[in-house]
Amino acid sequence: MCSAQRCCASVAPYVKEKGLPLPVTILLAHRYPLVREGLKTVLGSHKDLRVLGETGNGLDAITLVERLRPDVLIVDVRMPGLSGLEVTRQVCQRVPRTRVMVLSTYTHVAYVLEARRHGATGYVLKDDDVSELADRVRDVACRASYAQHVPG
Repeated sequence: MCSAQRCCASVAPYVKEKGLPLPVTILLAHRYPLVREGLKTVLGSHKDLRVLGETGNGLDAITLVERLRPDVLIVDVRMPGLSGLEVTRQVCQRVPRTRVMVLSTYTHVAYVLEARRHGATGYVLKDDDVSELADRVRDVACRASYAQHVPG
């Protein structure tokens, strides 16, 4: 659910009200296949979320976003071919309707600020509670900015 709508019983009416198609579509870009599979499993268990595709390469991520036009791109900060931050920058320029959520192990606030500077709507640490991932994706899809608390 979007941060401003946490009191709602379901995200579906809010997402529909905001003009987002249901389900919220997602592209996964992470260098490790095992992580992509885990993300697909977690996100695929929610009826209002659908993973359209995946890649392990930054250059391919941009191509897939341009072709598939997902609502949300979840991108690893470290990607082969092109860094996750550069992917974020290019996606935000080329396909501005796609929101980007950066997935990272970097906890310093400087990384969050850098991701935002490149256009990311969300920044989630890989040690975040998996049960909250779907809500974070919904937040980003609803254009609500989100960054997991990170130490300064």
